[in-house]
Amino acid sequence: MVGNTVGEQALLDIRNQKCLGKFKGGAGAIRSLQIHPTAPLVVSCGLDRYVRVHDMKTRVLAQKVCIESLSITGLGH
Repeated sequence: MVGNTVGEQALLDIRNQKCLGKFKGGAGAIRSLQIHPTAPLVVSCGLDRYVRVHDMKTRVLAQKVCIESLSITGLGH
């Protein structure tokens, strides 16, 4: 799984040098990607301040949340 500076994400097969599929819905540089250890989900966040959850099998955007709208408490305390 890779992301770039314009918000594009793709699943790559490095061994066979093939793109297995692109994930839509990104905007702005991807800063972090994380694949769920057991579910077929990938979470990404970028400079546009959105956290996106994609289904890796269908590559469909399952959830999109603006982190400005989240209330995060208890960090660093």
